[in-house]
Amino acid sequence: VYEYEIQEKQPASAIPGVIYSLASYTYRVTVTDNGDGTVNIHIDSFKIGSMPGSITVDAMDITVPASGGNFSQTCDSG
Repeated sequence: VYEYEIQEKQPASAIPGVIYSLASYTYRVTVTDNGDGTVNIHIDSFKIGSMPGSITVDAMDITVPASGGNFSQTCDSG
């Protein structure tokens, strides 16, 4: 199990007109050997928003060859 916390860092010289997010995102990644030459990757993501009580939880499962493979995730900012 691997866990990552991601937050936007506001630069020392903030760009005028840009609003920086105060949200914190935690990704918990669990890798399990399926015993058939593949591994399952389960990802839980938790968003703790900048507004009190704002929480979002998402999850996804991915199966890849145990000998290697590429995985990429894209995000939609909308």
